[in-house]
Amino acid sequence: MRVTENRSATSFLPQPQTAPVVDGGGTDIGTLADQLGTAARNFSMAGINGHEDVESAAAFLHAAHQATDATERDVFLRKADKLLRPIVWDMTQEYRDMVGD
Repeated sequence: MRVTENRSATSFLPQPQTAPVVDGGGTDIGTLADQLGTAARNFSMAGINGHEDVESAAAFLHAAHQATDATERDVFLRKADKLLRPIVWDMTQEYRDMVGD
């Protein structure tokens, strides 16, 4: 995976933050939202606390995937991040402990 960059005299000025365009795979937002929805159901069935936040984050990611406005998309992505960041490691570790991984 290679990102190419075109440098000019203005490239040293502050630029708006945008994601680089890269060739190749990766998980798109819609697929990630679907995967998190599945994970939320699995965590719920296993009785792991926090599955509600994963489900909400999946909904935010789905909304971000559907958004046509970049600002709206960023808001939904930040909401999902705010929910997921503090719980993902703990929930995954609890699930691994339960299944003996």
